[in-house]
Amino acid sequence: MSDKIEQKIRRAKKKPGVETVSEAQSLLDREEAGGRRLRKQVLQEFCFQEIRCWAHTNNQLGQSRGEASTGTEGIKASD
Repeated sequence: MSDKIEQKIRRAKKKPGVETVSEAQSLLDREEAGGRRLRKQVLQEFCFQEIRCWAHTNNQLGQSRGEASTGTEGIKASD
């Protein structure tokens, strides 16, 4: 194992309820999965904010030119 992984396992083994290497690895895996979910959530929120900001700016530019967006452009009604 690499030194970095061994250090993480040693730190995880110091936590309450962790006695074996496999328990430490399991804990690290759960923490890493939680971190990925959190990063994904933050990224999604950031992207959503960016899109909202872009749409607002785009709409403001359209309003100044008299072309306000309704959000339905390009959508065709089906019969």
